Amino acid sequence: MGYIFMQWDDLWPELMKGPLDPETDPADSTKILRVPRDVVAENKPETYQVLEHLETSGFSATGGPHIRFKDFRVPGANLLEAARTAGPVITRDFSSSAALVGAIATGIMAVAFEAALTFAKSDARGGSQALIARQGV
Repeated sequence: MGYIFMQWDDLWPELMKGPLDPETDPADSTKILRVPRDVVAENKPETYQVLEHLETSGFSATGGPHIRFKDFRVPGANLLEAARTAGPVITRDFSSSAALVGAIATGIMAVAFEAALTFAKSDARGGSQALIARQGV
């Protein structure tokens, strides 16, 4: 059984998905759980392992390490959405935020472009004319 975990930091899981067995319908096992820090603290340290901190390219809306849970316990009262109904909730929540994330990324890109354009128009890098006037190589 494999799992994908995305999260904000080493102690706060944000999204969990599993198992990755191709013979298993993901809708039968995908659930949404509330896992606050106190639940993490109640588990033994070996039940939660950070495998690596991933360096990803592009705009990262969410960062976090690749982690593994083994025999990690979450109280049943922390179940927010059960199997067969969790998938549509996850899809709806991430789809509704996609436009906002895209708008934020576009704003960041526009500011970066303006900074690069200003630099190219104003800096000669020791030459007689601004960088923007030079032929591209």
